[in-house]
Amino acid sequence: MKHAFTLLFGLAIVLSTVQVQAQKQETIPTINGPVYYYATVTNSPGDPDYTSYIASHPHSGIFFVDSGNGNYNCHAFAWPNDTTVWVNSTNDSADAPQIYYDHYSSYYYKATTASDAEIAVYGNTSLTNPIHSALRLTNSSSTNGFAKAFLSKYPQYVGWYISKWDGGPLVIHQVDSCPFYAQANETVTYYKKTSEASGSNSLEYSSSQYSIAGGQNIVCYSPGNQFWLSNTSGSVAITSFPQSGFSVTWSASSNITLTNANALPVTASFNGNSSNGDTGHINATIYFPNGTSGTVGPYKVWAGPPAPITSISTSQWTAGGNGETTITVPSSSAEFYAWPFNTADVTFPNPNSFDTHGASSYAWSCSSGGGPAITWNQDQNLLGYRYAAGSFTPANEYGIITVRAYNACGSQSAFQNILESSSDDDIAFTLSPNPASDVVTVSIAQSAAGSQAASVPVGSSGTPVTYAVKVVDMSGIVYYASSNKGNKFTIPVSTLKPGNYMVVVTDGKKPSGRPLLIAR
Repeated sequence: MKHAFTLLFGLAIVLSTVQVQAQKQETIPTINGPVYYYATVTNSPGDPDYTSYIASHPHSGIFFVDSGNGNYNCHAFAWPNDTTVWVNSTNDSADAPQIYYDHYSSYYYKATTASDAEIAVYGNTSLTNPIHSALRLTNSSSTNGFAKAFLSKYPQYVGWYISKWDGGPLVIHQVDSCPFYAQANETVTYYKKTSEASGSNSLEYSSSQYSIAGGQNIVCYSPGNQFWLSNTSGSVAITSFPQSGFSVTWSASSNITLTNANALPVTASFNGNSSNGDTGHINATIYFPNGTSGTVGPYKVWAGPPAPITSISTSQWTAGGNGETTITVPSSSAEFYAWPFNTADVTFPNPNSFDTHGASSYAWSCSSGGGPAITWNQDQNLLGYRYAAGSFTPANEYGIITVRAYNACGSQSAFQNILESSSDDDIAFTLSPNPASDVVTVSIAQSAAGSQAASVPVGSSGTPVTYAVKVVDMSGIVYYASSNKGNKFTIPVSTLKPGNYMVVVTDGKKPSGRPLLIAR
């Protein structure tokens, strides 16, 4: 490539003067041992404006794959695979690319065919005064690391060329699509390493070089979400194939409907075959120019709203019960878990993806249970998680704790009636019979107030403990209240309608509740 020239197609490219910074010693591992030469290390000579050329040749498929860097040119990139030096186009046999082909008859490279090429050199006198050098993107047993690295990002361009146009950016193109092709009078010579066997730069098509990607991994109702092909790392989207012979056919699980299953990208929507959301998958079968094919996937997605939450529990090891049955929880250091719950749920869901239940985030809230308003002070570090921790104010009140799971398709929720106690300790007592119809006996454990007395618990001052007892329904309405001393007393319930109630016992410091069923 010459330092100043005029492109055909009406594009004038002017390069600024290369400023020498230093000399860098390069080593070439030839078949006769290492050979050394010095290349010029430069600062940026300026980036030619190829935008106009590419815009005027839309058929060529030319596109930039790396930003401009004027510290190296096409010969440095294609031959020594160096992005720090500028290699001059001279007749000096100690410069690349001449040194790679014929330096002291080492013949590190040899001429080959276009179908087995590693490098293409443009110009009638391609080695003594080359106009341009380009690197072929092959993925077989070629030892060219640059080609493999770029092809891992752009697998759909296998067999194309990548080169640097003077001080401009790296460009992927066909061998006849760059401006140097016409300038070289369409003369191109192909080379490969002497040590490589025949066919080492052949093209291999494999679905293992591709992956499936999407903006969100959740498939919702119509119009749904789009998914496309990408390189294996999922970093470069492939929304079209650059040459004929490529095509794709998409398939999906039964809960997903695909719109135009041969398009790039494809549109997938949840078809509601399951009453609630569930896991699903998407596959892509790629058909290659050589007649082979391969399948990419399955790519796991979630289709529809999150899975239902069956209960709220105060333990991550045991599911909760009936949400309408009031449970006692501490006013401080309260913990809640949305069930079903597993170890993966300690990780915050990805807003663009989903957890094992199909949720992207969770929200916890609390409302009063018919009495004074309750404030839920949630740990701010746990916002959005499937579990929550925090405290309530004021203490010793009834409430309803609620969790809602969200994703892009909808939400699911569950609730639990609670009585939040100012103490983490529970007053141990039992109800008998339960279910009941006329009278219930309340039996308090003898050690409930710190005493081992056989009949009457006493406080720290030695006086008998007085217990306040009340019966409430699930909305907090009080149907019975009394004051009792001793560890056993009765409650009349004959006037209560059949249903679920709560018996609350407090010693003035800590309340405890037990569910009571009235049945007749």
